[in-house]
Amino acid sequence: MKTAWQAALFALGLCLGAQVSAQSCPAGTIRVTAVGATLSNKTVCAVRLPDKWQEFHAASGTLIDYKKGLADPIDPTKTVGNWTFIDGASGTVTYNYSGGSSYTFAVCRPQDGFGSYNFVSLTAGTINNVTLKDGQVPC
Repeated sequence: MKTAWQAALFALGLCLGAQVSAQSCPAGTIRVTAVGATLSNKTVCAVRLPDKWQEFHAASGTLIDYKKGLADPIDPTKTVGNWTFIDGASGTVTYNYSGGSSYTFAVCRPQDGFGSYNFVSLTAGTINNVTLKDGQVPC
């Protein structure tokens, strides 16, 4: 009986370990620990076909999809949800969209500090080549 119990704990440990490593940063990158400061008042530009994001991260926590800009009559800028963050060694950003979807990502940057970011999620996969722009601007 003790052996079955130990095997179950071992299997659980493997599963938990896989989840932690799944949200680990790719080789050559390190986890951003100041997530709030990194993303606040910036537009995140990302592409994972067929989707494209250009979402402004207001300091208030509001998440705004730039779309084609405020003045566009067909596809104007609009609020799509909110974002929250946790700073530190296990720092993450969580997106809560108005339609009910929620995604949490580790934010990873190149070790040398230059280049694009990677957003890594247990549920949404990895989004590579993410860039940041100051202010609420198009990508």
